[in-house]
Amino acid sequence: MNDIVPTPAVSTPNPTLTAPEPNSAVAWCRHAYVQAYNASKSQGSNEYAAERAGADAYRKAMPPLCGAENIRNFIACVARAMLTGTIEGADATRLLYAAQVAQAAIDRPASGKPGRPKSQPPPEN
Repeated sequence: MNDIVPTPAVSTPNPTLTAPEPNSAVAWCRHAYVQAYNASKSQGSNEYAAERAGADAYRKAMPPLCGAENIRNFIACVARAMLTGTIEGADATRLLYAAQVAQAAIDRPASGKPGRPKSQPPPEN
């Protein structure tokens, strides 16, 4: 039986990581969020500025879109951020589209056709 442990919402003052995160990439992003949020609050920032600092740190901590595992982890990070409100609306859509394009690029093997690349002009006779 899986126990569901509630985690704090993004707008919670002084957020902490109360539930273990099974995905290490998501845990890394959440940690970056909490560190930046707490640092911003300790410098006297208001709630909005602290959440903004946390969201920026979360995005910067996301894995690069190279390799299948990184792409899956990137998607998990975006999904988690959508659930908590760290990334919203059009930003989330753009990030997921970027992951889809990256996945398509690694799923499609390079063409094995001989010939010149399309970017080069034809040889002159």
